Amino acid sequence: MATRYRFLHTLYQEVLYDRIPGRRRTLLHQRIGEREEQAYGARTSEVAAALAVHFERGREYHRAVAYREHAAQHALRQFASQEAIEHLRKGLALLQTLPETPEHTQQALTLYVTLGTELLMTKGHAAPEVVRAFTQAQALCLQVGDSQQHFLVLFGLWCAFCGQADWQMSRTLGEQLLTVARHTLDPPLIGVAYYALGTTLLCSGELWQARTYLELGDTSYTGQAPYAHPLTQALSVHCFTWTAITLGLLGYADQALERGQVALQSAHTRSHPFSLAHALLIVAVLHQVRREAHATHTQAETAIALCAAQGFALYLAMGTILRGWALTRLGQGSEGIAQIRQGLDAWVATGAEMHRPYFLGLLAEAYGHVGNIDEGLRTLDEALALVEAAGERWWEAELYRLKGELLLPSVDREHEAGDFLLHVEEASACFWRALDVARRQHAKYLELRAAISLSRLWQRQGQRSPIPSLLAEAYAWFREGFDTADLQEAKALLKMRSLNF
Repeated sequence: MATRYRFLHTLYQEVLYDRIPGRRRTLLHQRIGEREEQAYGARTSEVAAALAVHFERGREYHRAVAYREHAAQHALRQFASQEAIEHLRKGLALLQTLPETPEHTQQALTLYVTLGTELLMTKGHAAPEVVRAFTQAQALCLQVGDSQQHFLVLFGLWCAFCGQADWQMSRTLGEQLLTVARHTLDPPLIGVAYYALGTTLLCSGELWQARTYLELGDTSYTGQAPYAHPLTQALSVHCFTWTAITLGLLGYADQALERGQVALQSAHTRSHPFSLAHALLIVAVLHQVRREAHATHTQAETAIALCAAQGFALYLAMGTILRGWALTRLGQGSEGIAQIRQGLDAWVATGAEMHRPYFLGLLAEAYGHVGNIDEGLRTLDEALALVEAAGERWWEAELYRLKGELLLPSVDREHEAGDFLLHVEEASACFWRALDVARRQHAKYLELRAAISLSRLWQRQGQRSPIPSLLAEAYAWFREGFDTADLQEAKALLKMRSLNF
């Protein structure tokens, strides 16, 4: 009965509203908007959405645009991204009805930057809507000449090109960001520029240079208030996380985890859901690199819950992939592979190409874990083709090592067919390629893994040299991370070698 009453009441309201003459309705909306504006005074943000509707229907479009912007900002403070996006789109549509003036151009620029930011977080870095929003903003920047807005637009475009795995354009934009940031003399903005360049270099496999820029970014943020815009306000968290990944690959496993924990603590302190999701996922990647399935699963599960609640499509896909890898390692092979594939499909559906070689590497490893060697090798060939096409090389050494590992079961399978030596040579070539790539990138952790794989292969063939000395040399470099699975395995292999002599 109550539901029926409300329905009829709404119908009556609509009928009565429609009977008011058009000009009268317009005037009433104007007056209601003005009275509420006066009544709320400095608290108009609380009713900005209602004021926007009144002024829009009252044909006061310039005021309606302003209140759409206020309503969007109010929604963002409540982390209501979808509501904010709706207000921003309506504000931009209203601006199309107004004459072109410097004031309206500035409003459009602000709305496009904010819209692009929210779409980036909800739809994903490379979503077509994100690219359109920041491209429109870039065109408006030429008319406005605001250096800080220009910086935000460049950063939004950098995010989009990263999402598309266009690392050459990402580097160009990173260098432009640093030039603009240095011109503003704003330390947080300089930190963002260092973050952009450092992340680009990391993904390109230039780990040593990446560490330099990312640690400069960390230093730029220290003791500074975060920049107010949502796109950059919590990027100190992002900088810490990618510094952690870089340190881990370079062989500083303990420092990497410490930096990851700093990122998590910072994200919790800032109460910024997008950055918290990012920190959770990158720490999950750290644990995955260390082959810690339980910790990877825990971090991924927490991130998935947060991303599902906030509507972070890209990060939700990443969490699903990482959880799938962990499940495979924890004995749930079929379910794990299904989740990795599901996550990869969702990742690609957003338009994203970045990190696909890494994710495909996880899928190939999962196939190998359940004995599906042929599918694993096919997946690795796809991943390595993407490495060559796009130039994302930070996981390249591990892809070659994994290929060698998956070829080794074929050694036993094809032994009777007389292909033993052929498979051994191919697997050995993959391990040597992995070692060469890791050394070129200064990726000591991945270099150790390649040396372990070579050592196991030679041990399998009953040969001792020259690989044992190679493994000993790789192991001797490390000063931390001795609790990781790889360093423990290397230690065990070296001990076995000494016992066999």
